[in-house]
Amino acid sequence: NLIEPAVSVDEVKTLEAFILASCLSIDPPGGVATAFAKQEKATRPTMLWRIIHNYLFFRIPLVRPNKFLVSTVHLVEPLYSRVTAAVVTIITLVGLYFASRQWDQFVATFLDLLSLEGMLAYGIALAFVKTLHELGHAYTATRYGVRVNTMGVAFIVLMPILYTDVTDAWRLSQRRQKLAIDAAGIIVEMALAGICIFLWAFLPDGPLRSVAFITATTSLIIGLTINLNPMMRFDGYFLLSDAWKVPNLQPRSIALAQWWLREKLFALGDPPPERFPPRKEALLILYASATFIYRLFVFIGIAFAVYHMFFKVLGIILFCIEIIWFVALPILRELKEWWHMRTRIFSSRRSRFTGAVL
Repeated sequence: NLIEPAVSVDEVKTLEAFILASCLSIDPPGGVATAFAKQEKATRPTMLWRIIHNYLFFRIPLVRPNKFLVSTVHLVEPLYSRVTAAVVTIITLVGLYFASRQWDQFVATFLDLLSLEGMLAYGIALAFVKTLHELGHAYTATRYGVRVNTMGVAFIVLMPILYTDVTDAWRLSQRRQKLAIDAAGIIVEMALAGICIFLWAFLPDGPLRSVAFITATTSLIIGLTINLNPMMRFDGYFLLSDAWKVPNLQPRSIALAQWWLREKLFALGDPPPERFPPRKEALLILYASATFIYRLFVFIGIAFAVYHMFFKVLGIILFCIEIIWFVALPILRELKEWWHMRTRIFSSRRSRFTGAVL
């Protein structure tokens, strides 16, 4: 009896095409030395494409901190102890208790800071909090032997966000260490918020109390609403990815959701792009669907904000770029796939039912 090979010829050809397209082969395609140069030139984006992409997202590395982190990591080592965690927890609980007894004053302080001066103070506090946040990632990665190549500022649709390059964390074999690096920034922010709430509860009215309030609320608002949000590629996303043991969570879940949608609409009988346990498969499909809906509203909102930030002609152009890049292109790519498989779709009984309902 012939045993069916574990790898088909088509799979080998697909791998070969990927290797050649990615310039990963030792010998150039066809054995011609200039093939790599031609290939790179053909895939180089146009000037217009680079301008559009750089407007949407670009990074400015500011420092290469690895040597500094390695030489100073021993100074922050006590902060990783259980004693420190217990002390910060107790301080936070005490601060929350006494702050709750002054809740009306706490809310009034927040309303008093809704001014131009208050927004400026929040901006300074945000820069301070986010710097500590990124140092939390950096030092935790350094403790586990992960090299931190760069730290700097990333701009997402012209909005500045500090970043720390800890991509080498994929080399770690223990999931607990990866989760610790992912959560370090949020833990720093929550600890800082707890200490500042405690200080606010006991300090007399004055500049120091205002600083404690601003730092506490900045840490809480940013930490809970942005960093923990798994729909965007911030800390919450990487925490969820490592917790579910699904690297590249977003593209893999989106591919699974696309397959699920096609099967529900057209019943094509195609196998899923990946096999997961039923419970995890349902969670990934739900996550991908929620992410698409969330991003749809967020990017439409950003598009309107960009439109109002600039003079009208430029605002309209940037608005269109936002809508096309983030909203229209993903939908058009999926419709293009449907067009390629139109023969199978039209021959499916489920497709006729779907068309009738539509």
